[in-house]
Amino acid sequence: MIFLDFILDIVGYTTTRLLLPTLTFQKVKVDVLSSDEACFNWLGFKRLPNGALLCDADSAGWIGAFLADRPRRGFSQLDASGTVRRSP
Repeated sequence: MIFLDFILDIVGYTTTRLLLPTLTFQKVKVDVLSSDEACFNWLGFKRLPNGALLCDADSAGWIGAFLADRPRRGFSQLDASGTVRRSP
């Protein structure tokens, strides 16, 4: 369980903290790990007074672990000869 907590807290949370605001154009922000915020909905989000959404740290860990574990399919790669090939 310590390993899973480490993955969710460090890798997942950090990935989400970096990517989620960027991907949503600052409409979703991620709460800090040691926050006293309350009243999140069952998905782990709550609406801020400025209209943005705030994601709690636990949900951010799960989202980040999912994003970090996704296979990178469909991206183009250059091989040694300089030709472009697509990943399977």
